[in-house]
Amino acid sequence: MSSVVVPQAHYPYMWATQALSDTRYLANELSESTVNFDDSDTFELRDDLVVEEIDGDVVVLDLEGNQYFGLNEVAWMIWRDIREEDRSFREIVDGIAESFDIDGERARSDVSGFVESLIEAGLATRRGASTP
Repeated sequence: MSSVVVPQAHYPYMWATQALSDTRYLANELSESTVNFDDSDTFELRDDLVVEEIDGDVVVLDLEGNQYFGLNEVAWMIWRDIREEDRSFREIVDGIAESFDIDGERARSDVSGFVESLIEAGLATRRGASTP
């Protein structure tokens, strides 16, 4: 597995290696997201992804796409919020801001960029507003 060093402490990131070569970054230094998520949007991760924690690192295996992805602490928290908690976009942003003691705008930008990366990689879909 390729080694990845990301100096930003709070940025969620995800890296991928296709066919165990040619490392590409999906979101390292996050730029402004081009997608506007509504506060009530929820997301769904693909059911066929394999998630493993290996020596403190979280690895997501996409066997269909022959890729693997690594998640840092922030990205893993967002992933769990989507998968296990079914939280809305706003709830995820608030949780990240509180957990990592960052302002809401930065948290919103980071979460938006990461979720957009998940969608672009085909790992997640946007469900729209959550239903009560």
